[in-house]
Amino acid sequence: MVAEASFLPEGADVFIRRRTQEIVGIALTLVGLFLAASVLFYVPGDRSFSVASERPIAHPFGALGASVADVLVSGLGLSGLMIALVVFVWGLRFLLHRPVRRLWLDRK
Repeated sequence: MVAEASFLPEGADVFIRRRTQEIVGIALTLVGLFLAASVLFYVPGDRSFSVASERPIAHPFGALGASVADVLVSGLGLSGLMIALVVFVWGLRFLLHRPVRRLWLDRK
C-alpha cells in the first residue's frame, strides 16, 4: 500500500480537531446561556408567536429572546430551563475535551 501524501504537517489533524471541538463547545455554552436567560427574563405580554401586542418588547434580548422564551415557556414551562442546562453542560464537556458518553451503551 502506498502512504497518502498529506497537505498538512504531522499532528495538524489532531490540532484542528481539538480547536473545532473547542469552538463547538463555546457555541453550545453560549446557546445554553442564551436559552436560560431567555426563559428567566420571560415577559408574558411581549410580542411573539402566540401574543399580538402593540407595546414595545421588554425582553432584554429583544424579539429573538421574546420568541424563544415564548416557545420554551408555553411549550414546556419552567422545564425549558432543563433544555438550556443540557445544552450548556454539553458545551462545557466539548470545551473541556471530556467525552460525551452514552450511558445506556456503556453497561457491560
